[in-house]
Formats: sequence, structure tokens, C-alpha cells
Amino acid sequence: MWVKGQAVTYDFFVASAIFLLAVTLLLTYWYRASLEIEEWRVKNFALEKLVSSSQVWFKEGYPKGWNESNVVELGLASEGEINQTKVNAMVKMGYGKVASLLSLGTWDLCFEVRDRKGKLLFLFPEVNYLGKKDVYHIERIAVWNGSPVVIKTVLSR
Repeated sequence: MWVKGQAVTYDFFVASAIFLLAVTLLLTYWYRASLEIEEWRVKNFALEKLVSSSQVWFKEGYPKGWNESNVVELGLASEGEINQTKVNAMVKMGYGKVASLLSLGTWDLCFEVRDRKGKLLFLFPEVNYLGKKDVYHIERIAVWNGSPVVIKTVLSR
């Protein structure tokens, strides 16, 4: 006498399809959540670097009277104003050293300084950030040569 198995029935196929659908939905949700977490992590890193890079305009740096050969921490201000000598020293150092001092990694940095009328007073370095994937910027107000200026710091990748 033969005993028929009932493992391959309509119920088995329905249960298997529901199980596979649930696993597929779970994996899809997990993948999307991991993408969102990675995007959030990148944005937080970029915003942290953006704020710390823009802070360069408001601190003195280390040592206080640094030059391009002995700078440890970049800072472009002296006595509450932007110091032209330090700005010139930063330009002489070049973009590579500035990016290294600011620990930018794969991010590109650009500083734009404009007067109240919007006239460009300073640009370092001449980077085209249009068309880049991730672009973040912050604008801050400072004093340069006794006049208020708007400093735009742009971080892109």
C-alpha cells in the first residue's frame, strides 16, 4: 500500500509564495534603510566639515603668528578681524596643504568673500562646484579691512 505525501499541494505553494514575498520585502526595506543611514552619515560628516572649515575665518590658528611653514591649525583672524597677511599665507600654502590641515578627505573646498554689494573680493581656490553630486554651503558675516563682508564656504564632492 502506497501512502501519498501531501507536501506538494496548493497550500505549500501559497505558503512559499507568502514567505518569499515577506523575505523580499524585508530585504528591500533593509537595503533602503542602509542607503538612508549612509546618506545621513555623509551629510553629517559634510556639515561638520563645512562648519569647521568656515570657522577658519573667525579664529587665530596655532601658533598665533603662524606662517606657511609652521602652521599647525589654520586660522585667518586676528583681533576680531580677518588678517590679510594670514589670508596671503594661506594662498601661498596652496590648496593641498589647506585641505590637509582641515582634514577634508575626498571633499573639495572653496572660499568666496564678497562685499555688501556682492562684488567678489577673494576666491580660494578657483573650483567649479556646479554639477557636482553633493554641494553644501554656508554664508557667514565677518569684518575685513574695517568693512563687513559675506564669506561663503562651499564643500562639494
